[in-house]
Amino acid sequence: MRRVACYAARSQLIPTESGAAAMRSLIDIVVAWLRSKGFQGPSEGTQTFTLPDNRLATTVFSESAIPDAGIFELSLDEPTEFGLFFTRICFAWRDGALHHVSGAASGG
Repeated sequence: MRRVACYAARSQLIPTESGAAAMRSLIDIVVAWLRSKGFQGPSEGTQTFTLPDNRLATTVFSESAIPDAGIFELSLDEPTEFGLFFTRICFAWRDGALHHVSGAASGG
């Protein structure tokens, strides 16, 4: 598997901003992107769906919350003619900040 891209970011929340609400708006953007690919979910765990060109993709969702913190993880596996293209997106909030880590890799 060859890493194509990877980055991490951290943003301070403004004092009146909810970490859970800020994370939820990012999750909504990710889900809208997946729906543009034919995805119907999301729900916890592993799901498969058919892409517009009839390839079968797999997603794995995980979301957890505790008082004053939360985390969301998504992975997407898409088959290509060169092997598998893997995307992983993670969001977390804690201590007045929103954290984001994403990566993509491809290979056979």
